[in-house]
Amino acid sequence: MTIGLTNRNDAVGNDAVDTYSYGFKIFSATDLRVTVQSPAGVETTLVYPTHYSVTGVGRAAGGTVVLASGTFSWLDADGDLGDGYTISIRRVVSLTQATDLRNQDRSFLNQNSEDQFDRCVMIDQQQQDELNRSLKLPETEAGSAAATVLPTSALRLSKVLGFDGAGNLTAYDTSPAVASSLNVMHTDIGTDAEAVSLFNILRGRVYAQSYGYSPSASAAVNAAAIMRCHNMTGTRGGRIIIPRHDSKLPMAADTIKFEQRNVTIEGDSNAMSYEDSFGGSAWEFEAGNYGIDLTSWEGGSAGGYASIENIALFGNNVLQRALWCGGTVLIRGVHVRGCTAANIDLYNLINTTRLEHFSSFGGVIGLLIGSASGGLNTSMSFDHFAIRQNTTGVRIVNARGASFSNGTIESNIDHGVEIYKPTGILINDIDFYKIHFEENQYSGGAGYTVEITGQNPAVDRPKRIQFIQCSMTATLPTNGINVIAGDRVVVIDAGEHTSGQTITFGANAINCGLFPVPDGVTLSDSGTDNWKRVPGNFYELTWSATLTGISGTDPTYAVRSTKMFGVVHHSIPAITGTSDSTAKTLTGMPEELWPGYEVLDYEGMSDNGGAVALGRVTTGVDGVITLQPSPAGGSWTASGTFAATAMDISYTQ
Repeated sequence: MTIGLTNRNDAVGNDAVDTYSYGFKIFSATDLRVTVQSPAGVETTLVYPTHYSVTGVGRAAGGTVVLASGTFSWLDADGDLGDGYTISIRRVVSLTQATDLRNQDRSFLNQNSEDQFDRCVMIDQQQQDELNRSLKLPETEAGSAAATVLPTSALRLSKVLGFDGAGNLTAYDTSPAVASSLNVMHTDIGTDAEAVSLFNILRGRVYAQSYGYSPSASAAVNAAAIMRCHNMTGTRGGRIIIPRHDSKLPMAADTIKFEQRNVTIEGDSNAMSYEDSFGGSAWEFEAGNYGIDLTSWEGGSAGGYASIENIALFGNNVLQRALWCGGTVLIRGVHVRGCTAANIDLYNLINTTRLEHFSSFGGVIGLLIGSASGGLNTSMSFDHFAIRQNTTGVRIVNARGASFSNGTIESNIDHGVEIYKPTGILINDIDFYKIHFEENQYSGGAGYTVEITGQNPAVDRPKRIQFIQCSMTATLPTNGINVIAGDRVVVIDAGEHTSGQTITFGANAINCGLFPVPDGVTLSDSGTDNWKRVPGNFYELTWSATLTGISGTDPTYAVRSTKMFGVVHHSIPAITGTSDSTAKTLTGMPEELWPGYEVLDYEGMSDNGGAVALGRVTTGVDGVITLQPSPAGGSWTASGTFAATAMDISYTQ
């Protein structure tokens, strides 16, 4: 007999049919492969005879496939194929030859015929092996030239192969004139996605402005992003690897927005660079608002983190922000240049953030911490950095708990550092350690090396700001520290200063001081300075501690405290009295000595005239020292004699 060209039939379910025809010969019911595809695109290969039965075996005209009833996802309640499901019936025979022909006479040698049949099956098996190693369409797609045939070499030359809106092959032009309006690349990192290597695919110039995908309600805000990583609710999150390049990759729009937790952007080499000439992992922005946007993700509330390492971001004076961050972030080996709002914007940070080995050049603001309208920054550290040639080097607004060390802030046009406190917003605990300030007010700008002020200077004073072993050199005599309004601003062991500079503590600066005054530097001190000046790099004071929980008038004790480079030590004398309460505290600690975290210590104490035993001492973030009779805590007897031995408490703020 002859074999026709048809070897498959396809149909679409409509909630009304459970029997489907096939129009070709089969030798056995197992010669059929029956596959269904759900409306969501999920394919299921059905099993004979569990999921279907077959009629017409051996008939040249074919027969039917009858779906078996059951609680199967592709069936409706009546046992018919569900609406929107597709079914494919394809002949897939075993690639074997099982017939053994014996020779009948010399005129017809069956062995020769059998050898030829065997050879045909061998060829089939060889070709099937090659087919198994090729890209193929899904079982439920019949295929077409548009979906499987490449464009001609002239049409695909220097282009990127992709798929259009119908799922057909298309060669995309990577030039900005064409690709800027196309979805050249979009990657959606789903739950627990472990790694995505974007630029290992394209390697060269990448342009993209829209990806036309809206996975969440806020998608419209970033409709021009190349990548959007969302729904990463697992512990591993997503990782983007950017290979090393000999030149910067041009980016035509916003680059990356993360909405969930645990994400990493990583380059192949250290991106720290002072010049535009650069060999490493780099992006050069030609338009857009934000380079890397980490403001909407789960960072703090879900215990996640973000890491950005070894990459350079060039704003070209068109990008607003190269890094816009919120949550727990580690930024290492990053070079940023030329943004119109802020090169690095740490907006509304609420958790630990660390930047190290980074540089920020040529922006309106090199580094912005906080904002005037909201947010509370805690536990931020900046180590080994260069912030140069910005309009303002560092602007600190509405922030606390920031530490700068081993860096240089120089040649910024107006302010090197501007610390500003709006009304009713906290700003405190800012430390600068071994920072070199040089030539700020560059090109005749109208600022200071450091200026500290408040919206209402008499009330809104930034608090607890220290400059430890910093050097300040400049040719302009006004280019020093100008404290218009500040509380407990201290310059300790100021290091190298240009002769003729002025460090000013104005009328609204209280409890401020300079230890010691460097040669050639004028200290203008019209504010109230309550600190004791000593000729070294530490300072000390004695304050009165009030013991509560004692009958009669609460006694007071003189406590001697020292502070050196953020390390605080209290020497508390022995205390005693008659108890009239189950709680005992020491109050009155000056605010500049308060710890940034709860401090635990254990000292000798006696309850109700008993023997001296180890008790618990807790120094709170409000400066209140709480005394308890045992290491585990507990309460005092509200009568009898209370006593505590002399105590020494130390901590680092």
